[in-house]
Amino acid sequence: MSTKPFVFSSTNLPKSKAKQLNRAFPFLKLATAQEATAKALGYASWYECCHRGTIGSLSSADQDAGLSERVVRYYQQANALIGFGMSPSDADCWVRAW
Repeated sequence: MSTKPFVFSSTNLPKSKAKQLNRAFPFLKLATAQEATAKALGYASWYECCHRGTIGSLSSADQDAGLSERVVRYYQQANALIGFGMSPSDADCWVRAW
């Protein structure tokens, strides 16, 4: 169950999300928060996320995406965060607020 990488309008989006994640969960160093953010957005690495994330047609916002797309995004994001040491309940709360 994976989706295409999320395409955003500005490279500021992943940077701000990684910083928010780092502040909310201090046990994640900034570099780890960046990698987790990249994985959650569907990229193999932070480098790829920053360099390819604005290429292509923009992804629809969650409120505009269909239910099946939102479910796939939720699981992709939550599983990425869990993979970096976050508890399932923390990952759930974070993805819902993200």
